[in-house]
Amino acid sequence: MNLNKTKVVYFSPTGTTKKTLCEIAKASGMNAPEYVDITLPAGRKRSLTLSNDALLVIGVPVYMGRVPALLGDWLNRIEADNTPAICVVVYGNRAYENALLELKDIVQSRGCIPVAGAAFVGEHSFSSPETPTAQGRPDQNDLA
Repeated sequence: MNLNKTKVVYFSPTGTTKKTLCEIAKASGMNAPEYVDITLPAGRKRSLTLSNDALLVIGVPVYMGRVPALLGDWLNRIEADNTPAICVVVYGNRAYENALLELKDIVQSRGCIPVAGAAFVGEHSFSSPETPTAQGRPDQNDLA
């Protein structure tokens, strides 16, 4: 397998999924990855087409143990051709339940070959000074 390009795709309303995926791309030594931000609706207007010489690194936050439902239509329009994929979910220090398996199943059904998966802790979107939940995560230790 000769990989010539990398697409790093993320949905990151609070910035933690983006931060995590950017660090994965940096640490892996990927050569000039293309970043695809699908956080805002405008980012989901274009579909994603991938060849077998690309690597897909895709990450989403976990909502109630699942891949965010509002991404369903976009994710199910991905067109891949035996494209290796790294699936990443970021959860708010509660549980990621089936989100990683769900993301893997979706990209696999679209023509990707999942080669790795990971779940990372990120600050919970409901975290506040009164009820801190994974505040400041991912932190420097997480990123290292």
